Amino acid sequence: MSVIGPPRNLRPRYNIAPTTTIDVVRSGDPTRIELHHHDVDGRGPPTFDWPITAGYCRAIAEAFGVPLYFSWRDGGLRREMLRDSEPTASVMFETPEGGVTTVGGRGVLGTLCGFRR
Repeated sequence: MSVIGPPRNLRPRYNIAPTTTIDVVRSGDPTRIELHHHDVDGRGPPTFDWPITAGYCRAIAEAFGVPLYFSWRDGGLRREMLRDSEPTASVMFETPEGGVTTVGGRGVLGTLCGFRR
């Protein structure tokens, strides 16, 4: 399977299902291609994302022979929707060196309370 070739599917998309094939890189150096997935559940119990998503992402990265990096917000989308007088949580992301970097989480206080406890 090759990740380099002519574009085939470049229609604008707002939501891409795991089974949808879509070109995001049309040509270039394949060593510069990376996959990124933002874990909306924040590494917590499945709430908004399918439980198979992380494994699926790993399988795709392995099949294409490209590196995969995950990012997630502390507490995920659920924490964000329930926050009460708290700043938006920090975001963690994996680095090519194998570490995890954390940014943010020190902003202005806000309340969403999108879900009632």
